Amino acid sequence: MWSGIERDALVRALLATDPQTPTLCEGWQARHLAAHLYLRRHRPWAMGQLSSLAERAADPAAYLDVVAGFAAPVPARSPLALLDRSDAANLAEYVIHHEDLRRGEAAGAESAAREFPAEMTAAVLAQLRVFSMRMLRGCPVGVALATPEGISRVVRTGPAPVTIRGTAADLALALAGRLRAAHVRWVGPPRAIEALRHQLH
Repeated sequence: MWSGIERDALVRALLATDPQTPTLCEGWQARHLAAHLYLRRHRPWAMGQLSSLAERAADPAAYLDVVAGFAAPVPARSPLALLDRSDAANLAEYVIHHEDLRRGEAAGAESAAREFPAEMTAAVLAQLRVFSMRMLRGCPVGVALATPEGISRVVRTGPAPVTIRGTAADLALALAGRLRAAHVRWVGPPRAIEALRHQLH
C-alpha cells in the first residue's frame, strides 16, 4: 500500500518541521496541514474544528500531539478503516501535501526531487488520472502526463493535446494548481498550454 508508505514519510517530515513553517497551501502553516491531515484521517465529520485545532497546535507540544494523532492507526472496526487502506483515496493527497510541506518556504525555487520506486510512480500516475477528472473538468485541450522514467498516461482526451513532463510529485503539484512550485515542462501548442495553465490556476 503506497499510501501508507507516503503517509509515514509525511509524518516524519511533519515531525521535523516547525509548526509555524509556511506551506504551499495559501494561508496555511505546518500546524494547519497537520490538523487537516489528522481530521481527514480520523474525524472527517469534524473538519469545522480545523481552525481551532490549528490554533492550539501553534504550541510545539500540542503540534506534536496532532501529528501523533494523524500517525495513529485507524481502528480496524472503524467505518473509516477501509478508506484508510485505499491508495485511490489517499495516495495523491499525501504526495501533494508532502510536497506542500517540503516546498512551502521556497516555492518556485529548485528543491531536491524525491525519487519514487517505479511501481509507486505508476501508482501515483494512476491516481492522478482519477484526480484530474475534477481538476480538468471543462478543459478545452487534451492532457497527458510523462515522467523521466518514461511512464506516460493520457488523463484527458481532446484537441491540441499538451504533455506535462516531470516527476510524479511535480505532476501531482501541477494538477493540484501549485504551478509556481511544480518543476514541470509543458509540451504542445502555445495556445493550448496557455489554456491548460489557466485551467489549473
